[in-house]
Amino acid sequence: MILNKTIKIGALFTALILMLTGCSINNKTLEKSQKNEDNKFGFIGGFEVPAVINYRDGFEKGLLEVNPNATLLTQYANSFTDAAKGRVIAEQMSNEGVECIMTAAGGVNNGVYETCKEKSKYAVAVDMAQSYISPNTILTSAIKKVDVGVTETIKSYVDGNLKGGVNITYSMKNDGVDYEKTELLSDETINYVESIKEALSK
Repeated sequence: MILNKTIKIGALFTALILMLTGCSINNKTLEKSQKNEDNKFGFIGGFEVPAVINYRDGFEKGLLEVNPNATLLTQYANSFTDAAKGRVIAEQMSNEGVECIMTAAGGVNNGVYETCKEKSKYAVAVDMAQSYISPNTILTSAIKKVDVGVTETIKSYVDGNLKGGVNITYSMKNDGVDYEKTELLSDETINYVESIKEALSK
């Protein structure tokens, strides 16, 4: 079975988000386009299942490591298709002072993106590069590079080295997860995140 490790990627994006939304990093406040004085962030999941929880846990872990004063508001839509519900949840979070929302909820995400765009908030997508949907709203995407796992599995089979019944986990160490470099990310931000990525890859 091919597995992608999403907890570390969630933590990685946290640092990136904090840089752009006004929270201090290691007691140093960097220049950003928005201020998040309440240190509030949001996570919207489809269902409370392991694949979604992994994103949420990584997100919270990174938030607290970088800024112990950060608060993560979490809500599950109990749907992977209801975009209208995504809009409602995102609007509620926006009203509570959240400046950036990570969303891992399938079709529900579309409603989240729409609300974030209307409210001038940021969103973080998951699974694949999605900034094309709303370039000025989606900061980045947590990418599960499924193609890497599939390619390596096929190669192992062709070479006669494939072992059945074994779980293979793909992470930053073996190029199994990454993040989307969007137009919203400055060179300073990318350099900072790359340094964290290198540390997490060890």
